[in-house]
Amino acid sequence: MVRALIRMVGSAGLMAVLSCQGFSQSAVPPVFEVASIRPNTSGLSAPLDIGPNRFGAMGMSLDVLIQWAYDMRDFQIAGGPDWLKSARYDVQAKTDAPVSQNQMRLMLQALLADRCHLQLHRDTKDSQGTN
Repeated sequence: MVRALIRMVGSAGLMAVLSCQGFSQSAVPPVFEVASIRPNTSGLSAPLDIGPNRFGAMGMSLDVLIQWAYDMRDFQIAGGPDWLKSARYDVQAKTDAPVSQNQMRLMLQALLADRCHLQLHRDTKDSQGTN
């Protein structure tokens, strides 16, 4: 199993540990044409709004955004600050042309790295199966 260490560098130098299977990586990740990440002040939330040339999230936790960006599930995330699941954000982003869902994930990864200073370190961890 691949294990990734996510570190948020910035005001608090925080980190969360993620376990996941496989990542795609390119030399220069695609980026959104325009993007905005803001703290959610309305208290409202809505399901992710993903189209061929847009990504929208209203009232989403960074935990959920990371899950979608890296195609992970909640149980694959361990550790991290309490606010990773509690603080809510609104994200609006557009591409200049229609893109695939995989490209959209890469774009969100790049956006989180740029705006949230999210960094990944990958290593391998043995996983015990259940019978």
